[in-house]
Amino acid sequence: MKDLSKRTITAIVFAVVLIGLIGFSFETFLLLLLIIVSGGLLELINVFKKAHFPVHSTSLWIKFFLSSLLILYPCFDNHFTNVQFNYLVLIILSVVLFIEFLFQTNFSKSIAEFFLLLYLLVFLMSALDVYYFSLHRQYHYAYPLSIILMIWANDTFAYFIGSWLGKNKLMPDVSPKKSVEGFVGGIVFTITTALLVYYYLLPDASFWTIYDVVIIAIIVGVFGTMGDLVESKLKRLANVKDSGNLLPGHGGILDRFDAWFLSIPMIDIYFHLKMWIV
Repeated sequence: MKDLSKRTITAIVFAVVLIGLIGFSFETFLLLLLIIVSGGLLELINVFKKAHFPVHSTSLWIKFFLSSLLILYPCFDNHFTNVQFNYLVLIILSVVLFIEFLFQTNFSKSIAEFFLLLYLLVFLMSALDVYYFSLHRQYHYAYPLSIILMIWANDTFAYFIGSWLGKNKLMPDVSPKKSVEGFVGGIVFTITTALLVYYYLLPDASFWTIYDVVIIAIIVGVFGTMGDLVESKLKRLANVKDSGNLLPGHGGILDRFDAWFLSIPMIDIYFHLKMWIV
């Protein structure tokens, strides 16, 4: 009973702070993104070390800090686009990886660090693209809040439907509790949430069409689940239950935002493909 109360209080405080940072201003939304990627980096370093992946903390933090500055710079200078700096960051990281490979024998260290940074920085790039640059630099809280509601719907209904009807395991070696029935049910209710969001939350002059929100819902259902599975796999390799203990009863940053790290980049890819095709 005490654990349930702790989880409930934590969930309420977490939701209030999250929605507050999203709704107050674009600057507080940037602060939220930085908290997520910085906390994610700290937890991933610990998980990687426990999983015996060779990483160097100081080197990672320096690369992360410099890369984040480049990614955020276009937000404050209208002469540059996010895409230009995204390519620059990826090129710099690739060059650093190659140089490290030349000067040290531990190639697996370079690969592990590159994957770790890419996992977080691509999310940061994509979040800015989806919620700011693709909206012609017109930030509106309804867009990130919409996707958050879809992610919560997917997680919640996948869990309850899986508990009720789940018979066929999705990936039992990675996440024993996830079922095919829960996965499908989660997507169905995420699409339902997306339609409610479109009619009742998004602004009247929305940049997203009804077809966009349905496709976003499907992406959230598929890749949000994949993000959860990726984190579950890492935790199994590290032999830990939670990625951290920041949120009592709910784990760490990665435990709460694992669905974001793959679904947001895929939503960004969808909008780029749509722009090129149309």
